[in-house]
Amino acid sequence: MALEAAEQAELHAREAEKREEMRDQRRIASNMQAWWVKETKEDSARWGIILSNTGADTAVFYNVDIRLISNSTPLRVNIATLPPGQYFLESCRTNSGSPTISYPESIRELRGYQPLLKAKTHAVQAMEFTDQVGQRWQWTWKTGLAAV
Repeated sequence: MALEAAEQAELHAREAEKREEMRDQRRIASNMQAWWVKETKEDSARWGIILSNTGADTAVFYNVDIRLISNSTPLRVNIATLPPGQYFLESCRTNSGSPTISYPESIRELRGYQPLLKAKTHAVQAMEFTDQVGQRWQWTWKTGLAAV
């Protein structure tokens, strides 16, 4: 009986350790956020996405895949490696007039960027990314953040 009790205690300890590791990974993954903004400078305005990987516990994320709506058009952005920081991804138009998203530009602060709080034609729908230990994460506006 003592052996069985020791095995049960060890099993519970391993499960608790796994839960704690997943909680820590989730806390780090929750630092990844994205939202639409408008930046106004003097006589010009730019629209785009703020992609933020900041917080108390940050990490490099890999294979970042963002699904969004730009001017009611579905778009997808892929970033191979995203270090900690804040980035602006400008919404542009191709020669044919269809929307596209530029490569991330590092920014120091969010001053000057106004979030689009009521935009019906611009939305971040979902993000998927891999954390530093290989765990894949998915965020959607419907379900929030989840390990996949």
